[in-house]
Amino acid sequence: MDKLGDYNPQLFREIKGRIKPRNLLLTVTISLVSQFLLLMGFLAQLPSSPEPDKAFFNVSNRYCTGNNFKYTYPQCLLDNSGHVIINWQTWSVDLFVWVSIIFVFALLVIGTYLLINDLANEERRDTLNFLRLTPQTPQAIFTGKMMGVPILLYLAVAIAIPLHLWSGFAGNIPFPLILSFYGVLLAGCICYYSAGLLFALIGSWLGGFQSWLASGTVLGFLLLSLNALFHVNSEFSASFIRFFNPCFFIPNLENIPIYKSGETWQNFHWLSINLGTNELALVIFAIINFAVLNYFIWQGLQRCFRDSNNTMLGKEKSYLFMSYFAIVTVGCTYTDRMAENLFYLLCLNFCAFLYLVAAITPHRQSLIDWARYRHINFKNNWHDGNNDLTQDSVTKDKSPAILALTINAIIAIACISSVLIVTNASLRDKGNGFIALGLAFSLALLYVVIVQISLFMKTKHRVIASIFILGAVMILPLIVVAVLFHNPEKYTFLWLFSSLAPLFPLSMNSSRVLAEGLLAIVCHLAIAGFLRSKFLKNLYKAGESQTKAMMAK
Repeated sequence: MDKLGDYNPQLFREIKGRIKPRNLLLTVTISLVSQFLLLMGFLAQLPSSPEPDKAFFNVSNRYCTGNNFKYTYPQCLLDNSGHVIINWQTWSVDLFVWVSIIFVFALLVIGTYLLINDLANEERRDTLNFLRLTPQTPQAIFTGKMMGVPILLYLAVAIAIPLHLWSGFAGNIPFPLILSFYGVLLAGCICYYSAGLLFALIGSWLGGFQSWLASGTVLGFLLLSLNALFHVNSEFSASFIRFFNPCFFIPNLENIPIYKSGETWQNFHWLSINLGTNELALVIFAIINFAVLNYFIWQGLQRCFRDSNNTMLGKEKSYLFMSYFAIVTVGCTYTDRMAENLFYLLCLNFCAFLYLVAAITPHRQSLIDWARYRHINFKNNWHDGNNDLTQDSVTKDKSPAILALTINAIIAIACISSVLIVTNASLRDKGNGFIALGLAFSLALLYVVIVQISLFMKTKHRVIASIFILGAVMILPLIVVAVLFHNPEKYTFLWLFSSLAPLFPLSMNSSRVLAEGLLAIVCHLAIAGFLRSKFLKNLYKAGESQTKAMMAK
């Protein structure tokens, strides 16, 4: 323990506070009782042998071995002793799959809750500031928390591993496949836990609701992605989301009844390379995606741990993140169905873009500090369009994020455009596709300006206000046009001002879509440009006022 304390004091602190006889006994009891109940539940599903005086036996069950099927289940056969012949391999595979699913949900959902709740308690007790003052690096502190806070959860899962391995071997599942699942689950835990810690740092204003919100989000994502994407063809880019749900790497998942009608990776290609038939390639690809995403998350952890007012990501790093995300999602597209491809790509990249909006957009005080610096050093150069001001907007973290996010939107749109160029579609369909991309770009730019203005407000709860304002801007126009102008074919131009505007060029064959789409793009950009000019004028005045106040002192 002394060596552990020297290696990572934070890990020693977490283990010392949690490894106690009462906690250990409770953890072991819960794990063993849970395994016992699960086994009893699976044994209860086995067909029972008929009574000796029963002359006729006609029962079907999933775990029987007959060739005749009734209600999709094979008919049960009896051996010479009158006992039902059980297909123990199928029973073992089902047990293995459900234990695997329990592993995923327990480790990711409960582990995320424990970490965020622990960091929130540290913040509430003011011990987090003490950790900031220690000579430990942020990497050592967060690694210690990730390894130590869920230590009892790790113990509960470790006790269940023998049952998991036994059921896998009994179901003739190759050991390398089991190890590959463990590898993806480990990479997923590291990534989810890192994201949870980052959310704990930046979302401390949520109080006690923070841990419940994060763990509920993780639970919802795992459930929705597993049940929705299992029935989506893996040729679409939506299959990229599967790589962030370790359930899709559970061997023989598609053999249990609830997921029997779906498919996992049979048709998955990346950049036209067939990875769906190579389990090792899929596992490596998943771990790489987790590792890259974890790299950007740790950038935010290191930046926000020392300074809570800092942005989660630097502007230069944001360009790398957007390039990675756009290229990988575009590479997951393998089918020529243009409309569906663009829909999935726009949804995925819009989610990544929203993350960047939250990650690199500075708040009021940071903007004022930057404006004051600009005013002192470049008093006469605010409106002359010089290169220094442009370079600041592209690279400096405290400068307005409008130009940087515009560049990120251009990166995403440029990558998605490659799908339009290579797809086998008519010129008219390709033209509608480019109009959809133009509408997505102009709307994204408009939303960026609105968020930046919202975060510059004087109110104390700027984050909450910006979320509500952005939500209102995205939802209210959609409600208004849906109620007052419910026919998109007749009122296409008005619908192009709603958040669903990029979908209409993809789904409508009207000849007016091209002209009205171009006009809507011009209107979006004009509104965004007007709001940006007003914002910069207010920012300039704020910097000038702060400079005068500082000089007066």
